[in-house]
Amino acid sequence: NDASQMPFSHSLVMGAKAVDAAGTVISENTESAYGIPLSFGLGTRFYLSNRFSIGTGVTYSLLTRSFNGVYTSSSNERTAGDIRHSINYIGVPLNLYYDILDTDVLQFYVFGGGAAEKAISNKYVIKGESGPVNYSTQVKGLQWSAGLGLGVQFRLADHVGLYLDPS
Repeated sequence: NDASQMPFSHSLVMGAKAVDAAGTVISENTESAYGIPLSFGLGTRFYLSNRFSIGTGVTYSLLTRSFNGVYTSSSNERTAGDIRHSINYIGVPLNLYYDILDTDVLQFYVFGGGAAEKAISNKYVIKGESGPVNYSTQVKGLQWSAGLGLGVQFRLADHVGLYLDPS
């Protein structure tokens, strides 16, 4: 693996170690505890027929994890302690929808499609004995995903609704 192409390991294995292109090392001494992913967005749908539509928009996602480890800077300064890692993404989904139920107030549907996401922030906060150390690194490339799901939308006004899309 080319270390310059990877943010850092997201391993569940204790003892995982990753090195970035500048020589910074983060060693994991415990398994990661993952936070609940947070994601929200704005979207629009264009109808192809009475029940079929295609949708797109923009999404924001936050992924977090924490573990105990050691941060070694490129100048060989070491800080050991609890590490919190957060990655922020902006994404563009593209989905095909089929409306199962469509009333004046409620819409129930199934969907499938995918998304392209770009990491806009990749931060580590290391809580060491002499205070917190902040470290950021870039993530190159796009993250691609595919999924299926079902959803419900509550119409608030003409052309405006609040929706929930578990997938």
